[in-house]
Amino acid sequence: QTPTGRMVRDVAVELQRQGHEVSVLASQSSYAGLMGEAPDADKIFKVKQVREMGGARLMGWASFWLQALPSLASRRWDRCVILTDPPFLPFAAWLTCAFRKKQQRLYWWTMDIYPEALVAAGMVRETSLIYRCLRWLNELGLSRMNGVIALGQRQLQRLQTYRRWNRAAGFAVLVPPWDIRPIHRVEAPANRGLNRL
Repeated sequence: QTPTGRMVRDVAVELQRQGHEVSVLASQSSYAGLMGEAPDADKIFKVKQVREMGGARLMGWASFWLQALPSLASRRWDRCVILTDPPFLPFAAWLTCAFRKKQQRLYWWTMDIYPEALVAAGMVRETSLIYRCLRWLNELGLSRMNGVIALGQRQLQRLQTYRRWNRAAGFAVLVPPWDIRPIHRVEAPANRGLNRL
């Protein structure tokens, strides 16, 4: 149901149409469900995510990182695009750089920016140690990126405040979100959000 998942599906389908072999690492969620509708779905790899529980979101992120990073390091690929859910995946670039070959290029498609989103939501302060540590993780990741795909000019300006931002021409491109398809209605009995109230 998420626009992010649907846009990733659009990109995967278009790349397959052009003759590329595409693999997608996704959690077991609506992201993965939409990916399964793509042509040659057997070439799309899903990463299982832990079942929801207390602290579920953080646990899910940690589970995804632990499963995705070895796969990123061991699979044969020439281009990899990482998104921003779960957050701090740019750090994967730094963790896997020892295993990457020169021709393997890594790009960051920024749907959200963490920890800036946490500051905007009032969850952490910009002056806090946790904010500085999380931003440092992004700095490390950016130092190994071959390029960034940003959603808009304001987001790009915020990214350019990072000390390790690559100012080379062509490092960043702007690609506004294009998904305006309606979200399918989820009836009340099946709506997990309503059932939690």
